[in-house]
Amino acid sequence: LVRIKLGESISQYSQAEKQLQYANMKHIKAFKVDIRFFFDFKENVYDVDAGEVVMKVIDEAKVLNDKSKLLREGKKV
Repeated sequence: LVRIKLGESISQYSQAEKQLQYANMKHIKAFKVDIRFFFDFKENVYDVDAGEVVMKVIDEAKVLNDKSKLLREGKKV
């Protein structure tokens, strides 16, 4: 079964990596993504993909920021 989670959310794997990277800091949050896809198999849930959604391109900086976020998150999915 493939499920979709809409709205800003943080991957647990990304969060764990970010906390390791900033071990001496409190309240560190990984990057939020707009849409995530999960695969349920038996008792396990696999985070298989992430995406960004925009209704209208506001500026090039937003597009570049979203692309770079997806590149970073894609390595953790």
